[in-house]
Amino acid sequence: MSKPARGYMLLEALIALLVLAVGLFAGLRLASVSISSSAEAKARAFAQYYAQDKLESLRTLIARGEYHSGSCPAGLGAGSLLASSSSADTITMQGAVFSRSWQLAPYCDPQRQALKVWVTWQDKTGTHRIELESMQAWSDPARSRER
Repeated sequence: MSKPARGYMLLEALIALLVLAVGLFAGLRLASVSISSSAEAKARAFAQYYAQDKLESLRTLIARGEYHSGSCPAGLGAGSLLASSSSADTITMQGAVFSRSWQLAPYCDPQRQALKVWVTWQDKTGTHRIELESMQAWSDPARSRER
């Protein structure tokens, strides 16, 4: 008759504890990556909103005639600017500093403007940048009835 083996129960408990620890570590790592990705997505969404807000305000100013001279301004050609931000607008949100700049370039044939807004921000992972571009055609409301 052989003796019953001793110590197997302790070994099984240690292996089970090791498997549990690895599972918990993987779960915590997944949660950490998920939170980090969520914060990055939130910052990117805010940057896009911040750029879109400026793009819409520029479109409104163009519609009111702020950046329209009636004809192609003398001396302005490809690569010239009608207007641009003299300094970046900045706002701090959730520990990140967002800087917004813009420019408005003419396209004289037909009369239209190219709008470009970019937002850069710095967070713990580095510097990020998004750009939004749009084309705004000028339409004379008095002449729109002739068509």
